[in-house]
Amino acid sequence: MKILVATGPAHPLYFPVVPLAWALRAAGHEVLVTVPESFESTVSGSGLAMTPVHGPLDMGEVMALDREGRPVRVPDNDADMAAGVGAGFGRLAARTVDATVELVGRWRPDLVITDSYSFAAPAIAAGIHGVPWVKHVVGPGDLPVADAVERELAPELERLGLDKLPPPALVLDNCPPSLGDPVPGAQPVRYVPFGEPGAVPGWVHEPRTRPRLLVTLGSVQPQIGGIPMLGQMIQALASLDAELVVAVADHLVGKLGTLPDKVVAAGWISL
Repeated sequence: MKILVATGPAHPLYFPVVPLAWALRAAGHEVLVTVPESFESTVSGSGLAMTPVHGPLDMGEVMALDREGRPVRVPDNDADMAAGVGAGFGRLAARTVDATVELVGRWRPDLVITDSYSFAAPAIAAGIHGVPWVKHVVGPGDLPVADAVERELAPELERLGLDKLPPPALVLDNCPPSLGDPVPGAQPVRYVPFGEPGAVPGWVHEPRTRPRLLVTLGSVQPQIGGIPMLGQMIQALASLDAELVVAVADHLVGKLGTLPDKVVAAGWISL
């Protein structure tokens, strides 16, 4: 089969679907990834073929600014968070939907796979061309963003002759049961981690006498106000008799303030 994998230009959206894409490729299927151009090097680094669906896009800008370029209000509760995130991904879809529809019509995949946030444009394209699409959950605590995405995309849906987003043929849930509740109606699949290639620092293998704890907030939370919380976690854990390894982007380490002696700022390292 020809399978199109379409996600947004962000590591938390793309990395969870890479193992599935490689499993399909290893099974003999033709796999093509489509993302905005700014994520081309990341996709190429994962070893998969890629075609851009838009020029360079900054996900931070897409989420922070409305269609007129005005800053959006930062949500302060779960309901507003789902609505705000959904609207942001609706804006992403508004920019990419026409090119995605054109790509699906030209390449004619047998199946479209997308993540559980940037799914709208691939879903619309698949629905217009009669291709089934699969939603791949990206991890525990997925926000219910579909309604907000649909509201934001109302002008594009009307222009394309649709009154709502086409539903997925299948939902895949790779979240380990110990980390979250099952997604209703989803097909459970095994979680397989993926990360970019990287060198393992020599100190990782040196003898140690204390337990080692790893603390990270991933690549998104530090950019949206998570640094103070990370700093508080570090200070709280520093009282333990343990080595504390903090995995955060190098340019953010300085924002954590003075770190205790037992803390190692490791940058991004291979887990």
